[in-house]
Amino acid sequence: MEPLLLWALRFISDFAEDIIAAHRAYLVLSHQGRPDRARRARHGSTAARAPHRQHQLAPLLTAYLDGLRSTGGRLPGRPRADARLEPHRPHLVRILDTTESAFRESGQRGQRFRTMVTDSGIPLDGDVYLDVPIIGQVHGRPWRGRITYVLAREVSGVRCRVVTERGV
Repeated sequence: MEPLLLWALRFISDFAEDIIAAHRAYLVLSHQGRPDRARRARHGSTAARAPHRQHQLAPLLTAYLDGLRSTGGRLPGRPRADARLEPHRPHLVRILDTTESAFRESGQRGQRFRTMVTDSGIPLDGDVYLDVPIIGQVHGRPWRGRITYVLAREVSGVRCRVVTERGV
């Protein structure tokens, strides 16, 4: 039992900052892109306002794509049925805090935004990663690569139980 306790304490002291940062990033993104203001307010989002409208999206999308280009980042992607990657539109909606209708198949504006993404030349990533640095280390190396949106969602409940002694 003692080794397990030591491991748990080390996990908290070494990795808590990363888990908390991922949890916070997840909370922000999980409340963005929702059209229902009351639902967002009910879930504790401090940004209980309407998502960005289509006419506001072009400069936001341009800035996001430029940021990825300048840092060598990748677009969030997901595998299609044929195993090829496609842009992960639901996550782009969250990142840009807009609505899914902004990227819908019909409509000239929707086509424009989809084209901006697909013609950007930015490679697609095979998953949806959060923009949080990994600080915790094991033997002088980061304890893991990037943290995915899904992993942050899964550990959100665990984080609340495990990390409470840190005052978060």
